[in-house]
Amino acid sequence: MLKNYQEQTNNLEEIKNKWDKRRLFYEGELVKFNHRPGEKFQLQQEIDECKEKIEGIEQKIKLLRQKKLQENTLIWQRLSQEMEYIPFQDKPIEEVFVANKITEPVVTSQWHDSVILWLSKLTQEGSQQEDLEFVTADNAMDRWLRRDRSPKEARALAVFFLEYLAEEPPLKDETVDLVLKTAIKNLNEYDGRTSKPNTQMDKTFHKVMQSCFAQQCHHQLLQGYIQTTGESRRVIGCIFLYEIATNSEVLNTDNANRKLNPLLEQLTTADLVEERVEAGLRLVEEFFHPHIYNIHLRIDFLPNELLHRVIKILFRVIRT
Repeated sequence: MLKNYQEQTNNLEEIKNKWDKRRLFYEGELVKFNHRPGEKFQLQQEIDECKEKIEGIEQKIKLLRQKKLQENTLIWQRLSQEMEYIPFQDKPIEEVFVANKITEPVVTSQWHDSVILWLSKLTQEGSQQEDLEFVTADNAMDRWLRRDRSPKEARALAVFFLEYLAEEPPLKDETVDLVLKTAIKNLNEYDGRTSKPNTQMDKTFHKVMQSCFAQQCHHQLLQGYIQTTGESRRVIGCIFLYEIATNSEVLNTDNANRKLNPLLEQLTTADLVEERVEAGLRLVEEFFHPHIYNIHLRIDFLPNELLHRVIKILFRVIRT
């Protein structure tokens, strides 16, 4: 494998630029008048030497690029072979559904590690240069995610690419959004069923929420919630709330005003639909979270004034 391609290219470009500046200097001197005998000939020799050096460096850059392009082609061919047949296995969904033997498809660990390795090589190249002849990780993922696949294969691949996002590769925003939208499209009724991540899809979404792509994940889940209905909306909403549930203190009498009043204000006054929907989801989580610890807990533990405000606003929202 050819290493440090961009570093080598940059070094050669710097040397080339120095020779080019030197050539320009001598050419400037050459056009001046009143040269001493032989001086004009010497300047022309210096110019010719500079041109020769520049030509040699350009040839080295060209050869270096050809080698890198060959390497890129080999990586792409290997990845294409891996993607022709995606081996997956049915993994039991733990904790909740063990008795019913419910499973979900996931790629095999050997295939997972192999593809991650080759993808990382494409990612490194893609982050170093903009060259249409090179296949980047963004190019590869765009092609694979847009192909028609069986439901099991599509879900296993969606989970795999979420896991890849969690490793924070240097991908374009468009690629990250495509991965997230594809994963949302492949959610099913077993996702988002518990108060903490349970399926592999739950767990990988949760990992992405802790990564540098958290904001994009937050946005795509919120958009998915707004644009869907029924069971799909419930699942997306539950996954969206994993991040909040993980990082939030439990609602109680002491913190109720501090936690609820900003959400109630956002729910009623925010201009953007996304902001109002997010406030509504966060309110749901605030009231649901205490029930994890006490299923008999009632809403009337709130201070009286706040309780009436909550009920009034929620009824108003329901009517609209």
